[in-house]
Amino acid sequence: MVKAKEGKSGSEAGMGYNAMIERIQELTDEINDPNGDVDNMIANVEEAVRLIKECRTRLARTGVKVKSAIDLLNQEETASDADSEFDTEK
Repeated sequence: MVKAKEGKSGSEAGMGYNAMIERIQELTDEINDPNGDVDNMIANVEEAVRLIKECRTRLARTGVKVKSAIDLLNQEETASDADSEFDTEK
């Protein structure tokens, strides 16, 4: 079982995305367990919220990087097409 520490300076910063998803699932199971420890429920919910926020941040950051990479490829393709047009005009 992967346990996250309090705050982003804790293990969220060092956890991989898949480990965070696994931990969120564990926390969800604990929160939904009718025999679970009520005293730990708030702490589990708070940890899950922190992890979900970090996952969303990483997904957004990844989306921006993917879009930038696609835009760069499209620019290179457009430039290559323009170069090809000049080559055929000679």
